[in-house]
Amino acid sequence: MDRVKQIRVGAIISYIGIIISILSGLFYTPWMLEKIGKSDYGLYTLAMSLINTFAIDFGLNMASQRYISKYLAEDDQESVNKTTGLIYKVYVLITIVIAVIFITLFFFIDSLYSKLTPEELEKFKGIYIIVALYSVTSFPFITLNGILSSYEKFVQLKLCDLSYRLLALSSTIIMLLLGYGVYALVLVNLFTSLVITIVKIILIKKVTPLKVNFSYNNFRLLKEMLQFSIWTSISTMAMRFILSLAPSILGAVSGTSEIAIFGYAVTLEGFIYMFVNALNGFFLPKLARISAVEDEQKSADEVLSLMVRVGRFILMLYGLIFIGFVALGKEFVLLMVGTEYKGSYYCTILICIYGLIAYPQQIANTYIMVKNKVKQRAIISIIMLTVNVLLSFILGYFFGAIGVSVSVMIALMLQTILLNHLYQKELNLDIKAFFKRCHFMLLPGMATSSIIAVLISLIPSTGWIWFGVKVLSIFICYVIVSWFMMLNNVEKADVATIIYKVFRIKCKEMEVK
Repeated sequence: MDRVKQIRVGAIISYIGIIISILSGLFYTPWMLEKIGKSDYGLYTLAMSLINTFAIDFGLNMASQRYISKYLAEDDQESVNKTTGLIYKVYVLITIVIAVIFITLFFFIDSLYSKLTPEELEKFKGIYIIVALYSVTSFPFITLNGILSSYEKFVQLKLCDLSYRLLALSSTIIMLLLGYGVYALVLVNLFTSLVITIVKIILIKKVTPLKVNFSYNNFRLLKEMLQFSIWTSISTMAMRFILSLAPSILGAVSGTSEIAIFGYAVTLEGFIYMFVNALNGFFLPKLARISAVEDEQKSADEVLSLMVRVGRFILMLYGLIFIGFVALGKEFVLLMVGTEYKGSYYCTILICIYGLIAYPQQIANTYIMVKNKVKQRAIISIIMLTVNVLLSFILGYFFGAIGVSVSVMIALMLQTILLNHLYQKELNLDIKAFFKRCHFMLLPGMATSSIIAVLISLIPSTGWIWFGVKVLSIFICYVIVSWFMMLNNVEKADVATIIYKVFRIKCKEMEVK
């Protein structure tokens, strides 16, 4: 399968997995909570939170992807073999350190969580041991995903991810029905992770020429990789903290109800993010090949062209979700969780606004990593986080969850502006040309779709059936507007080709039957 097909099929599999995740989140999670109980789920969440605090790869997975993709672009398989071996040894070392931390923490559980009852402490220790074992056994193999991505084996990687979701979901349901309770969650995660890890190792041996060289040592390269991974880790953690710190800030300056409102908004934002982030990572190998071209301006022009093509697709997809949520999000929240969470609707919109600019630029954000400009990105992330924390305390005190959401929006928009300056200055990308070919050309269609969506939302309705009818109506109208006002001739030809191929396959299947 060629590179283009790997990306297309891989993207389709990704979206199937995302739909399954969202549906399971909406329907499976309430049933699961009922089965294990609020208290036991709290213990599971506590154990996962404690483990995840220390199980951090410090950006090494991104580092491995970057360097492996770089050497593959240079057709240097030997360097790939050596670098992979070096990375694995670092992962093993970190795993040993993490294991020591987990063992040490175990002996302090009684004092750390003294407010738990003796029965809860006993159950928590059992959960903790299994979760810690799961983390330690899976941690050294994090880089397997990076290896498959670097070799552009996206179909195999995404099939593994989809298999993991389906196997974990089905196994958990069976275990809960058999009465294993909260232990079903942790045991299934451990078992499923081990199975999929073995599958990935077998796949790498079969579909890649990789021969890991564990004897290779290069302290200069190791130092360079660690510098790269540390700065990457800072950026990642800053993005994680901007939403994870908000509940603590609200707890200090506001009430628990505001925390719940913001928390549900973050959940909704996570569902939206999954859709637009599905393509992230597909283009790292291609960007590495482009970067290998000696002519810097030619490389920048190729990246910009790719950035526009991918960015237009992401913007149209994100535009559909964002416009749909603005129009019907309030009704969805009221139907799903009730009037007490109405504020989550406004919080979600505020948190997601920046995505209209930032998400279509994911190619440029990935190119930063290829060109090793991660230190500059990390500094911008630190500025963003600092602004967010300061504003969250002030606005959260006066306006609660809405105030914190405004601070998040301001901080993320500031980050986006600074990153655009970085794209222009350090990567030599013509950002004005990008916005002209992407956002400005799609603006009339977006505006028309927004008006139609608002008009549809004004139709009086009650219950999920009428809500579904309005969702479908907005979707159909958006597709029609996209065809006539947003898609260019090349994109229309691509869509027509895909429809033709699907139709031809279906016809052949019918002939066989």
